[in-house]
Amino acid sequence: MTYILQIETSHPTCSVSISQDGNTLHEVNGTEVNDHAGQLAPMIATCADMCNIPLSALSAVAVSIGPGSYTGLRIGLSTAKGICYGLQLPLICISTLVSMAAGARQQMEGASVDYLCPLIDARRMEVYTALYDKNLQEVIAPSALIVEAVPMRDSIDSNQHLAFFGSGTDKLSSLLQGEKNTILTNYKVLSSYMSGLAIDA
Repeated sequence: MTYILQIETSHPTCSVSISQDGNTLHEVNGTEVNDHAGQLAPMIATCADMCNIPLSALSAVAVSIGPGSYTGLRIGLSTAKGICYGLQLPLICISTLVSMAAGARQQMEGASVDYLCPLIDARRMEVYTALYDKNLQEVIAPSALIVEAVPMRDSIDSNQHLAFFGSGTDKLSSLLQGEKNTILTNYKVLSSYMSGLAIDA
């Protein structure tokens, strides 16, 4: 059996989960905003206890590598690297944008969606974004986008359904209105969205 510890710290609240062979066993999500340093280690211990799996039984550690909060990512990566170094485990780095797309696809299972577009608030008038098809294949590479237009529509057929989600949707809300556009509200970035990606990696 392959047990993977998954750490997500790119956003204001952190998330930890353990998966077995690509299926999430348990997930612990932080409640305090921007307290990754204080919450992350206890959350990892709690998750391991709930799964009754010692860290020594892990096969690997997966961690989000951004884009996102620099401080949060630094804490997540240093924690993941410390565990991997101490236990001689492989470290799996996963793009936050791909993980978000995997989560949106999971949330919209059964819906008619052709493309997935994560949006992360990058402060001022920018968002971090990319575009993926429903198989999570990259259509537009990750980049920082100034909020003036939505170029993703220029890259796909106008009849295809596009889903937008993430903290950057508020900035683009007026631009995202359209019959073939879906905006996922209250979307949370979770570590469990890495389960399938981590086992594949």
